Amino acid sequence: MSVSQLPGWFVSSKVGEKTVQLDGVAYTIHILSRELAPDLVGFVGREKASGEFFASEDVPDEFFEFIMIHEIKEFTEFAGIAGRCLAAVLCEFDYAKAQLSVDRLKVYLEYRLDFFRRLVEYYRDKDGQEELKYEISHGLTTLESVASLYGIK
Repeated sequence: MSVSQLPGWFVSSKVGEKTVQLDGVAYTIHILSRELAPDLVGFVGREKASGEFFASEDVPDEFFEFIMIHEIKEFTEFAGIAGRCLAAVLCEFDYAKAQLSVDRLKVYLEYRLDFFRRLVEYYRDKDGQEELKYEISHGLTTLESVASLYGIK
């Protein structure tokens, strides 16, 4: 995608790029300034019009790939399916579990729980976001269940 096809806010906030490989496909992840959403540390997503994936510059490098696998799966393989965030959380966890020690996996789960809780709070009072709120809340519930298996609340 050429830069001219991306929204102005996206281009002006971009501070870099990373690549994530998934199922034989290389995905470009646009790294955006933390200042774009100061109330949401570690934000990630997909720009609707262009379909481009993005992540805040403060997403931890150690967890970056797993978090972006969640986003990629949610908006490609699970796109249009109710429960897509829940399904993406499970995929993300499987990838993380296969690559992290149990101690690092616990740290990862704590980070993701904190992020999802803040995300639910961030969207709580936003109108017109009911589908997104549904997806996020079910993703959080799933993540809480997985984390509880490791003694994390």
